Amino acid sequence: MIIALEGIDGTGKTTQALLLKESLEQDGEKVLIIGRRFIWQTIFTIFSRSEIIIADRYKDSLIIFFKIFGMNDKILKKFLKPLPEPDIIFFFEMDAKTAHERLKLRRRKLDRYESLKCLILFKSQFDKQFESKKNFKIDATKSKEEIREEIYGLYNSCNNRWRSQSFRGDYKKISRRS
Repeated sequence: MIIALEGIDGTGKTTQALLLKESLEQDGEKVLIIGRRFIWQTIFTIFSRSEIIIADRYKDSLIIFFKIFGMNDKILKKFLKPLPEPDIIFFFEMDAKTAHERLKLRRRKLDRYESLKCLILFKSQFDKQFESKKNFKIDATKSKEEIREEIYGLYNSCNNRWRSQSFRGDYKKISRRS
C-alpha cells in the first residue's frame, strides 16, 4: 500500500509521516517512509516486500515541480509511468503565507523553493492538481494531534475496505472532511 502525503513545504507532511509510521508500527505493520529525493532509489526495491510505504511527497509533487519548470507533458508522463499510483492521498491544505511563517521558525536558512513567492506558485498548482483528483484534504492548520487522529482514522477506514478488496482507491465510499 502506498500512502502519499502531498502539499507545499511547511504544512507538516514530514511530521505526520513520522506520526503515522509510529501508529501503524504499534499496530504491527511494517512501514517505510520515503521522501521525494529517494523515490527512484527505493520505490522499485520495496514492492517485493509487504510494507506500507508512506511517501513524503510523491507523483503529484513531481508533476507540479516539473510542470512549473517547463517539462513537456509527454516526457513527464513517460518519466513517471513506472511509479505506481498511490492507494491513499492526503493533501495538506494551508495558505502559502502561514506555511512560509512555519518554515521561518525552523531556524535554518530557507532554500529558494521555500520563498513566499515560490510557495504561492506551488500552492496554486497543488490546488489545480487536486481540485478534481480523489484525495483526502487535511486542514494543516490544526494541531499535530488532531491531524494525526484524522489521518489515522481515514487510513483505518481505507485499509479495512482495501483489505476486503472493495476499496482500492474509491475515495467516494468514505466520508471526507474538507
